[in-house]
Amino acid sequence: MFTNVYELLFYGQDVDEINIEGRQLEKTVGNKGTNTLIVKEFMEESIKDVNGALLGKTIFFCATKAHARYLEGVFEFIERLYYRAGEG
Repeated sequence: MFTNVYELLFYGQDVDEINIEGRQLEKTVGNKGTNTLIVKEFMEESIKDVNGALLGKTIFFCATKAHARYLEGVFEFIERLYYRAGEG
């Protein structure tokens, strides 16, 4: 049994044959390290107000409510790190 989409592709599974149900999507293709890097990159590179404090508006699409809550926690954690480091 394959554990994620990357394994399926590596072993030659046709992309058109991959069918992942909604709740299984985050478990199959997502991982916490990637989500954290995405949030970190967004916070470092996004458009900010003139003071450099407020991030520009954007939308993050999450696979599930749990995924959204996880990303919210990542945002809060990284924000605390920036303010602690004096960058915010």
